[in-house]
Amino acid sequence: MPARPALAGVAAAAVLAAAVGLAPPTPAEAALQVPADAYLAYVEGGALWAQRLDGSAPRRLLDNVLAGSAVLASRDGTRLGVSNEQGVFVADTGTGRVWTLPGVDVEVAALAPDGRTLYAVENVRSEPPSWDDEDEPEPDSGTILAVDLVTGARSTVLETAPVSGIDVSADGSRLVFTSSTWTGDRATVLTLADRSRQVVGAPGDELQAAFAPDGRVVLAEGGEDVSTADGFDLFPRLRAASLVAAAAEGTYALSTGRPSAATPDDSWDEPDTPTAAARSLWLAPAAGGEAVQVLADVRADLHSPFAARELVVAHGQLPAVFDLAATVEDAELPPQLTLPVGRTAEVPVLVRVASPGRVDVVVQAHRADGWQEVGRGGIVPGEGVRLRITANTLLRAVVGSLVTEPARVLAVPQVRLTVTRRGTRAVLRGTVRGVPGGRVHFRRWTGVEWVRAGSAPVRRDGSFLARRPAPKAASYWLAERPATRTTGPGVSAEAELSAHS
Repeated sequence: MPARPALAGVAAAAVLAAAVGLAPPTPAEAALQVPADAYLAYVEGGALWAQRLDGSAPRRLLDNVLAGSAVLASRDGTRLGVSNEQGVFVADTGTGRVWTLPGVDVEVAALAPDGRTLYAVENVRSEPPSWDDEDEPEPDSGTILAVDLVTGARSTVLETAPVSGIDVSADGSRLVFTSSTWTGDRATVLTLADRSRQVVGAPGDELQAAFAPDGRVVLAEGGEDVSTADGFDLFPRLRAASLVAAAAEGTYALSTGRPSAATPDDSWDEPDTPTAAARSLWLAPAAGGEAVQVLADVRADLHSPFAARELVVAHGQLPAVFDLAATVEDAELPPQLTLPVGRTAEVPVLVRVASPGRVDVVVQAHRADGWQEVGRGGIVPGEGVRLRITANTLLRAVVGSLVTEPARVLAVPQVRLTVTRRGTRAVLRGTVRGVPGGRVHFRRWTGVEWVRAGSAPVRRDGSFLARRPAPKAASYWLAERPATRTTGPGVSAEAELSAHS
């Protein structure tokens, strides 16, 4: 594939530097190409995030987002959303107001430039799967729909082969979509006014397509090459690249491998094996010249080596947090929990949702006069509600109209133990936190079982000290603060005593 001609300016200087073996474009050169209002929206860790391309801290926009969700953005910067098997969820970037199409399984979609119309694809299989099909049957047809997000009105734009990607031109008059044919994936431009179609570029595997602002089509094949439809390679230094977006300033691509260095004979070294840690965002300037790296560490969760549906470059103000509550199907607490007494700890509330959004949880404890609130918070993947308990109790969680079954909570003191050798004696020191006074009981491992090894009082400051006969061989010890009427037993971690030399 021929390399794209370089034009004058910073980009041309970068190409010349590479040709004689000098350094690639610097971050300062990249900054000259990237508008200040550009940002990356991406899905990571079950949430939608937005981050300026200067590498500043990201903003968390939406929780409980399914893995593999596609990220959508309108060219005018007023709309941002996600689509997945749960539906389509698009927000006003200024207010956070959300338009939803729940229950619509749409993994391929694009927003019109003004953000009002959603072009969505429904891929279906006309024949039901046979009883001996081991894999999910592939769709054999696709329908492109136009959905008015304000009124909800839907209309059919085109019925065609299964569609794997779609984009809208800057003036909203045309669509470009990729579909499967017997010769491979093809990119087709559809004029909305008369429904005329034109195939662009050559067929390829795992093809992606997007419109540049000037109306040209940009193509990416198999997560390797990103080029114009007439064959100019936009990222010749990147072997593994996926198309992210085409904007006024140029074309953005995600690299999953380290760029190779140019040599005087204009050949390229093979890049290192792509790794997740090597993901970076690059820009091929619209004015021409060599691509520049604009973001060194892209944290998005990607579920395809060929596409980058889980991220997009958009422009405008950094979006407001989505004003969307998740639809909760079920919630539960583990039947039994062990929490440190007197210290803030996290209570895991297991929630299953049918749509993305915040999940507000209230945790209640059982008291003599009924259930009382002891903590509240929002549930996101991998997190719980933080609270502090002082005694054994029963807890339950209230999530909207759902109330979980009670969980029995054992409040235990925190016991720490260290053991050192002094001659033939073991010196046992430690602390008990959460329960005052009392005694700690020691146990020693014999190689067969744990045996009692005496006890010691706990001082007012929570410390304890004891000396016990120690075997010559290495040994392991435990300290236990027994249960009280209101708390459970606290046991230290095993402490090792080295062998006598």
